[in-house]
Amino acid sequence: MDGWGHRRIVVNPGAELARLREERGLSLRQLAQRVHYSHATLWKIENGRTPLKRKVAEACDAALNTNGALVGALEAAARNTIRPAQLPAAPGRLVGRKAELDAMTDGAHSRLPGTPAVVVIDGPAGAGKTALALRWAHQVANQYTDGQLYADLGGFAAPERSMSIDEVLEEFLTAMGAPAIPTTPAGRASLYRSLLADRKVLIVLDNAADQAHIEPLLPASADCAVVVTSRRALTDLAGELDATRITVAPLAEHDSIELLRHLLGEARADAEAESVTTLAGLCGHLPVALCAAAAQLTIYPHRSVADLVDELLENDQQVGALGIAELRATMSWSYRALNADEARLFRLMGLPTCAHTSLTAVAALAGVTRTQARRLLHALAAVYLVEFDSDDVIRLPPLVRAYAWELAQSEEPADQRAGVCCTDW
Repeated sequence: MDGWGHRRIVVNPGAELARLREERGLSLRQLAQRVHYSHATLWKIENGRTPLKRKVAEACDAALNTNGALVGALEAAARNTIRPAQLPAAPGRLVGRKAELDAMTDGAHSRLPGTPAVVVIDGPAGAGKTALALRWAHQVANQYTDGQLYADLGGFAAPERSMSIDEVLEEFLTAMGAPAIPTTPAGRASLYRSLLADRKVLIVLDNAADQAHIEPLLPASADCAVVVTSRRALTDLAGELDATRITVAPLAEHDSIELLRHLLGEARADAEAESVTTLAGLCGHLPVALCAAAAQLTIYPHRSVADLVDELLENDQQVGALGIAELRATMSWSYRALNADEARLFRLMGLPTCAHTSLTAVAALAGVTRTQARRLLHALAAVYLVEFDSDDVIRLPPLVRAYAWELAQSEEPADQRAGVCCTDW
């Protein structure tokens, strides 16, 4: 319907080609011979599998003597093309990410024909990967004049929350106004690339599980840009497409304090500056944890920051003490991606009270060789559940270690838990 309540009828260029061809009594093969395009190409255009391009429309108009009817239908359809705008709202405040935003802007330029500009963002749970992607996407959205597509792939979420490639393609094709959606995955991927071939579209693929999860969703157009976020370091994808890879680390201490000052109010934060600094550290400088801690203090305005700090220092279950259901859930998605041996090692690493350990100590803890321990640790590091400070020094961030401790209490036998202490490390 238009603004005056009248129904607008927009002619489908492919369907119009079929109508005009049939009016003149020509078969697809006869028209193909006249315009020097393949029978298969014309069939795909008429059946909505491939968009009609202007050169093809001009050739068909000449061959069918339509006085420019197909070009006119193509132009009318272009004026009424749906411009998707699927980006969710961006965060109201993004602290300490200027360098990352600048790197995304610098990297969002394709240098090769047929290759989209791709930015890959990875990092640990709660670090703000999605917030960074959406803030940048909204900043540059006006440069992508044909719209923005967004999908939360749910790569590390529970199975019922994840999206298959087929589902994403169907949603994207619908959003772009595809006249007909193919039934096969290959057909959908082909039409998706065809529709994007002459458009400038920004595509955000959030929470990808791995490279295979996103490859069919990549356009073959240098005018498009793709932003991918993942809990896993997608180094192969970054290398193949010459993509810009950005690892989102926890905030610097001064940025954590700035965020808490904003959330709590400068007067309240400055009155307990030392406790605010300690709280930032206990939150692992993760934006999700900082916001959750500030929310607790905002709900109880007469509670001091020092009181919350004392509670956290006395409570081994810091994830539970902060009440960060979202952070626990996102870490659980990474945990579920591990195999049995990797998951067991992660649980065991939550038992000692030390933040750092060595490869030899990890091997002894798990009862495996150093080579096996290194392989298991690299699997944990790939989803940001452990960090390597050096080749032989491994660290669990505070909140991650607290989550591992929770898992160990519920899943490891009591004798196993009792046999681990800091001196073992």
